[in-house]
Amino acid sequence: MSVASSSARPSLAPEVCDFRLHQGEWLVRPGKKRTRVTPHRWDRLPLLRAALIAAARERRTLTYAEASQAADRIALPQGMGEVLDLIGEDCRRRGEPDLAALVVEKATREVGHGFSEDAVRIREACYSHWA
Repeated sequence: MSVASSSARPSLAPEVCDFRLHQGEWLVRPGKKRTRVTPHRWDRLPLLRAALIAAARERRTLTYAEASQAADRIALPQGMGEVLDLIGEDCRRRGEPDLAALVVEKATREVGHGFSEDAVRIREACYSHWA
């Protein structure tokens, strides 16, 4: 299994690798425990963002397992919530719709219970933004 590294970032488009989050930063999530941008996550977040942008351009979703795999197993599928919160915060800081709305449960094709916004509306906004 390959591991993305910071040296691999220049090969990705600027909208993918120019994060608004910082390595080592703690993110306080309302109603949830805080989470950190660890070096492991930092190296793999661009892979996840790239996969989500590609999905938005194709007007499709990814399952939690597909998202995990696209990001070189950044987390187990059932542990993607914190990672998706980081993606969502990065999108918020960019003024973009939350790409995390594109990640759904395999069985229901719906976002997980930790996504507290109108996923359908945000998903459509992602499709429009990245068209």
